[in-house]
Amino acid sequence: MNSLKSRWIPIAGILLLAATTTLAVAQVGEPGASESAFAEDEIPADALKTEEGRQLADRLRFLRRSQSSMGPKHPAYGGVQAEIDSIRERLGISDASVPSLDGMGDPELRQLIRRMALRIDSLEKRVDALERRLEVF
Repeated sequence: MNSLKSRWIPIAGILLLAATTTLAVAQVGEPGASESAFAEDEIPADALKTEEGRQLADRLRFLRRSQSSMGPKHPAYGGVQAEIDSIRERLGISDASVPSLDGMGDPELRQLIRRMALRIDSLEKRVDALERRLEVF
């Protein structure tokens, strides 16, 4: 009977260790996966030369990490996004989704203005529809 117990104790220990290791890896995820989400903000080297720039870069990383843990419906999500946008602007980080107007001629600018006007109309209609829905409640 003693030999049976002495065999099961090490086996149970190994199984417990394997289970906790698996859970820990599942919670943490792949190494570097969380950091890749924050790599989208390429901070200019000039900004990192000043103390203020380094503080803003640290704050930006913190906000990105915080934002990744909340969903878009979280009450603080909008405020966090607004602060991220403000810091990105102060650091001089350009948004790739916003087209650069440098080097655009008149025809391209006119086309851009037309697209923006159509988008604004579409958004105004969506806002009106949502406001009508809210009036029902």
